[in-house]
Amino acid sequence: MRQTYYDLYLVDTRQGPFAICFMKLNFTFVQKSRNAQIDREIEEAGARSNLPWTQAEAHDFIRIWQAQVQSVWNKRSVTISPWKGPVGLQFHFQTNTPSGYHWTIEVAKLAKGKVIAGATEYDTRSVYINNNELIPEEHPRQGQKQRGSVHEFAHMLDLRDDYFKQEEAARSASYRRGGTKHAKDYPSVTNRGETVLPRHLEKIKAWIDAELRRWASYETKAAS
Repeated sequence: MRQTYYDLYLVDTRQGPFAICFMKLNFTFVQKSRNAQIDREIEEAGARSNLPWTQAEAHDFIRIWQAQVQSVWNKRSVTISPWKGPVGLQFHFQTNTPSGYHWTIEVAKLAKGKVIAGATEYDTRSVYINNNELIPEEHPRQGQKQRGSVHEFAHMLDLRDDYFKQEEAARSASYRRGGTKHAKDYPSVTNRGETVLPRHLEKIKAWIDAELRRWASYETKAAS
């Protein structure tokens, strides 16, 4: 199924069906962000790196980013098939796609140890992150730690934060959809942790279940 933010596929194997969430991504590596507010935050925090990205650094970032996202978001079972087996979910990526991509991911290079929150613009399908978001950030008050790479990916699935943050609402009116219901669910990947909960995959699960029912109906018709 073609989505705005990703494509979904259901694949049949000898071990049973599983789902693939596929994204074409266009990574760009910068020192100065295209997002004016983020670039201003970088400047005010004295976080800008004076060193340009090297090709090796960019390659390593993409490799590590993919591994981090897949380690958290891939699931062995998100639903049960009509044939009583678990149906897993895998996230696959095609990177450096010059056109026809689902998302542009801009990666700013910050000085070591500097922390600037990422942002997602849904209208332009643009994600703004930085090199330090591969490193876990401690949230001692909530007893959690979180990598920005894993958290920001949730927004690429059209999920909003579990809390309301005024500075993020200022960046995009769509952030106002985030808010209060799960504000203290700190382990959640859309809060301060890295736990992917069933509610995060509800939309994908609904599509998988509908597709499985369609498969089962074809099988029933073929057998009759």
